[in-house]
Order: sequence, then structure tokens, then C-alpha cells
Amino acid sequence: MFLFQEIDHGKKYEIRSSNGTHKLHINDVVGEDEGKYSITFKDTDVTSTAKLTVKGTGSSNIALIGVNMINMESSKWII
Repeated sequence: MFLFQEIDHGKKYEIRSSNGTHKLHINDVVGEDEGKYSITFKDTDVTSTAKLTVKGTGSSNIALIGVNMINMESSKWII
């Protein structure tokens, strides 16, 4: 499990923001991906956290965590 590691956009993690919706796609989900994911917003103290529970794994498994925050510019996703 990770502790407060910033997530970068890449093959494993896809980070998308559009019209106030901020999404983290996790590709090829495995048990080690289970945990709490947080997003912080630029120039604020606002944070949103979601818990991901993994019940199955495989190359076709994708997890999606989404947050709706209008007028907020996402700063970073953290696990």
C-alpha cells in the first residue's frame, strides 16, 4: 500500500478534468491498488477522499474515481 504518494498520469493512472468533474482512471487493477485516494485542489484547503476496494483483478479491470467540484482546478491525486 502507498502512503501519500502523488499520482502521475501514465499507463497505470489516467487523470482527467473537464467541466468541474475530476476523474482518476486506474488501469489493470490489482489488490495492491486498494486504499484511499484523495484529490486536492489548487490554492485551497479542499480535499476529497474515496476508498477503493478491489474484489477482482485482471487486465480488463478498470477503476474510476470521480469528483464533481465546479470552479475548482485540481492540483494532484494522492494515494
